[in-house]
Amino acid sequence: MWPHPLAFGKRRLPRQSWGWTMPLDAYDEKREREAIAGRYKNIAKAVPYTLERLRQSSTFLSVVEQLRKEGWKDWHILLAVFNGVMNWRLEHADASRNVHRVQDNGRALFRKLSQEGESPLDPPIPVAYFTLEEMQMWLEFGMISFLKQKGAVFRQRGYDFEKMRRIVEKRYHYFDVDVAHAPIF
Repeated sequence: MWPHPLAFGKRRLPRQSWGWTMPLDAYDEKREREAIAGRYKNIAKAVPYTLERLRQSSTFLSVVEQLRKEGWKDWHILLAVFNGVMNWRLEHADASRNVHRVQDNGRALFRKLSQEGESPLDPPIPVAYFTLEEMQMWLEFGMISFLKQKGAVFRQRGYDFEKMRRIVEKRYHYFDVDVAHAPIF
């Protein structure tokens, strides 16, 4: 569930022991493809103004090129952009000092973006905010949400993102599955 209270700012979580509760849902390719199609549709509607600014940035398009070399699909890029938008808007809402306020504001922002999308009146997020390193971090946090949807229950500890990545790659083919879609970048 978004937001993760430690996802804000430039902090990386320390590598610590990592606990979760099983079992995870089985892989279902049809369901995964439907979910990916939904991400393309819903994220594009949620953050259209940010996406348009990013499409016009040669710097961001270079980031996209690098991410694709790393095996990212367009839906991964969209998911990371969405998480970045959430992160930036919450950081600038002055909620990041209080975990409960972050969670409440995050849920409200998620609902607003999901139901109404960005407004042309929203302050534009600087394109420079969407660096390669930040995009990679935001996809990692997307993997937490993905695994929660599959039944994982995380304990309050640091996350082992390498282990999570192996699980989503091997069990759910996270970096293999895609659906036909209109060009995004």
